[in-house]
Amino acid sequence: MDLKAFNTAQEIIACKNPMVSHWVIAVDIGFSGVKGMSPNKRFCFPSYVKQIESNLMSVDEEDIYYRDEEGLYMIGTKAQDLVRADDTNDTGSTFDRNRYFTKEFIILARTAVAIGLMSNEVREGGPQIKPFIQTGLPAAYLKADAPKIKSAFTAQGVYEVKIGTGRWIRFENNLRNSDVSVMSQPAGTLNSILFNDEGERRDEAKELMAENIIIADIGFGTFDPYGIINRKKVLEESINNLGMKRVLETAAEYIFKDYQMDIRIPQMRKYMKDGYFKVVDIRQMTSKKIPLDGYIEKACKEVATQAAKKLYEMAEYFTDYDVLVVTGGTGAAWIQYFRETLSGLEDLKIIPGNDGNELPIYYANARGYYMSAYRRLKKERAGKSE
Repeated sequence: MDLKAFNTAQEIIACKNPMVSHWVIAVDIGFSGVKGMSPNKRFCFPSYVKQIESNLMSVDEEDIYYRDEEGLYMIGTKAQDLVRADDTNDTGSTFDRNRYFTKEFIILARTAVAIGLMSNEVREGGPQIKPFIQTGLPAAYLKADAPKIKSAFTAQGVYEVKIGTGRWIRFENNLRNSDVSVMSQPAGTLNSILFNDEGERRDEAKELMAENIIIADIGFGTFDPYGIINRKKVLEESINNLGMKRVLETAAEYIFKDYQMDIRIPQMRKYMKDGYFKVVDIRQMTSKKIPLDGYIEKACKEVATQAAKKLYEMAEYFTDYDVLVVTGGTGAAWIQYFRETLSGLEDLKIIPGNDGNELPIYYANARGYYMSAYRRLKKERAGKSE
């Protein structure tokens, strides 16, 4: 099993996305990674924030730095690399619904907006532009948590962001609630598979919308089923701890049985990047590297199969559904297990969340957020001009 597929990439890729009256920035802040799109780029980085004393000695071009009146922070991959073996920050606000009020979440939101605003060779941006933010939440928590996530994006303040060896760029956040829109995460994927890269309906969209669709949005912390029958929403749930976090916990249990090592989630995520964990015999003064892929594959199959069976029951055995869309950051790793577990359902078509485009599946929600906001703003502009 290729563990690299489970790691959140850190990338900022220039590309031309459709643009109308506003500078739309779509932001999907997951427990594992932050994904985004703006008129001139797409970007992704791990959801890690670490305060540091000063710039690191070695700086890579993709490094992300943030600073404000409270200090200097490393964001993304390098912050993840700074996780220590004794780091136990895998409980509390890191993975629950109160994370929107934390300093770390506000920094992730601000950093995403800053990256989305930056200029490149495709389009001229800049901190002087006031963007429109489109983000999302699990469908079951949308009504209750929308004000919380809006408060993170609208937190007033001055901050600076720089990429690699580039210059610091100053931003002053003056976003209002009306500048931030929140939709359900599975609806993001639905919008992504319906529209092409120009923001127009795909030829297959009409046929797809005539079908009854269930979306399985599988993230790091939650598993969110979202069902549509006769174009009406009939199912929206959010199941905690049935995603990649559960896989890592299960793999850690297997490792403990074999080596009596208690590995916490932050360190397990770091080992995922390395591909191995180290076992040290203190008495014998020896150490050895143990491949991690076997443990992850075993745990992944176990948890994914549980999720597929859970969905089978929640969807009432897929009696009324024609299409299952598997999406989310964990979707790419799980879709094969869903296909295996549900292989006996001949009338059920299973497709990935990036169906119809070439982006990795973990961009599906962010891409859908962008297309949804772009089309809504385009429609509003057309209405004003009439």
